[in-house]
Amino acid sequence: MVNLTGEHADSTASQEIDGTDFVTLEQLKELKLASGISAADRLKDLADLQELIKIKKLDATFAEKLDPYVRPKFLQLQSSVISNDSNQEQE
Repeated sequence: MVNLTGEHADSTASQEIDGTDFVTLEQLKELKLASGISAADRLKDLADLQELIKIKKLDATFAEKLDPYVRPKFLQLQSSVISNDSNQEQE
């Protein structure tokens, strides 16, 4: 598997299940971020990631596990989810 910079990713980027390789959840998050950043018609990928942030309660430290290219966008989305959740709790 190749990472976002074109280099070969380590073996933790995929997991074999019944003889088929699947991307890990971390890799899927990176792919969704990269897609949403680079293609204006892929905003659903960013919305999907916002839902994952909310459901999995991902904090800013998760960004350290991501490719540097997508870290700023993850932090922006994570911050907006936290901010929105705080506003809803105050209502």
